[in-house]
Amino acid sequence: MKEYLNNQRGDVSLIVLFVILIPLLMLLYAYTTDSEISLQGYFRIKSGLNRAVHAAALQLNNDELSSGKRVIDPSLAQSEFLSYLQENLSLDDTLNPLPNTFLKDQVVIIDFKVENTGPFPYHFVDTTNEVDIWLSRPGVIAIIEVKYPRIFSVLGPIAWKVNASHELIYQ
Repeated sequence: MKEYLNNQRGDVSLIVLFVILIPLLMLLYAYTTDSEISLQGYFRIKSGLNRAVHAAALQLNNDELSSGKRVIDPSLAQSEFLSYLQENLSLDDTLNPLPNTFLKDQVVIIDFKVENTGPFPYHFVDTTNEVDIWLSRPGVIAIIEVKYPRIFSVLGPIAWKVNASHELIYQ
């Protein structure tokens, strides 16, 4: 080992190797870190949207319920959806992220639909956003767009269109 370190010809090759290898390893580290953090962010957003849609689907119309019909109240559902989405994703009233939170750009609600009338099973298709959902009972469907705030600029800009649905469950 001493002989190798004392060899003057080996010094140049080691320096060249480190000059090439260290930036490459740093780039690889930045890419994997950014990828992992983006996946964690996506799962956090998807969970928050799932909870918001679930809460919206629980907003029954009391007048219809008193006559034995299970119907989701669209205005209550939308209000509860927005409330839960704001709480779960740390958003203000205009769907902009609160200071010092994960997201940095405004969340855009692409579609919010309360389906009460059927016929069931109801098939919701949105080819623009690549969404295909089946509901077997009255339910709620939502699609939002969220931009990922990259940690490093290794990955290109990422914008997710996240969808969720929930239907009434009863016997």
